[in-house]
Amino acid sequence: MTALVESGGYLKIRKFAAGDAGRKLKVQRQWLAANRDGVLPLVDVLAAREGDDFFQYDMPVVNRACDFYDTIHTSDRKASAQILETLLHRMAQFHEQKAAGNASPECIRAYLDQKTIRNAKAILRFVLGVFPHREYEINGVPYRIEDWKKLTDIEWLSSQVKGHRVSTIHGDLTIENIIAAPDHQENFYLIDPNPVNVFDSPLIDYAKLMQSLHLGYETLSRSRSTVVDGPCIRLPFIRSQQYCDLHSDLERFIVSHWGESVLREVYFHEIINYLRLMPYRIRQNPEQSGMALFAGTSYLLKRYVEAYPS
Repeated sequence: MTALVESGGYLKIRKFAAGDAGRKLKVQRQWLAANRDGVLPLVDVLAAREGDDFFQYDMPVVNRACDFYDTIHTSDRKASAQILETLLHRMAQFHEQKAAGNASPECIRAYLDQKTIRNAKAILRFVLGVFPHREYEINGVPYRIEDWKKLTDIEWLSSQVKGHRVSTIHGDLTIENIIAAPDHQENFYLIDPNPVNVFDSPLIDYAKLMQSLHLGYETLSRSRSTVVDGPCIRLPFIRSQQYCDLHSDLERFIVSHWGESVLREVYFHEIINYLRLMPYRIRQNPEQSGMALFAGTSYLLKRYVEAYPS
């Protein structure tokens, strides 16, 4: 839970969680404290409190700060492009400074098993329970459930992971977790890291940005326009021109620094990101956001396999 609270005569933004979510929130706060003096502009943590089964921390209310999503869609392209460019260069520098060698094959296999295979199997159980069609259409384009088998095939999945380098990563670098702040020294800062990823590949951070800019996750996950009619799914894949432009900027940055092969792998990790998100969205709103993300993931998988045939 995130709320605006008054404490000591000042307004603050408080994050609070109990149980497992509280333990994750504690890890988040520890990550922010450990990296606060580095190259990444991060939100300040004013105070933290831990109870028997809860954790909370407070953040300041920053003058004129707003979601980067809002800035992208209410300011000129140059301002948004500058924030993204600065972020990408800072993130690359951060990954280099925090490099920790290469992941073992066992680590990568555990990541693929926990974050990909288990989620893909759970998603398919849900989908086939409410949408029992082995062949289906999304906006008139044919798809097959058979294609999802790749996401449960450890050999195929392992063959897609060529980069084994690990580092400290933010872990949830979506547009929603970037705060535009004109009065901040860097014009932005980051919130809500998720450093628990099993395999801390720097490519996950770029894939999180891709998750937002490629298919417009922020709109897709809030979809209330998904229509299921027999084996046909209809929904709008809405992505603004501003997102399209920033997506192109992100692709150019990745290719210019590391080449087309790394861009391919970023798109692979983007698919895994969607798989990690879907179980929560299914529990939250199965008929709309659950089916919308199933359709979006089907679309991403089809495009990936066609663009990068094994």
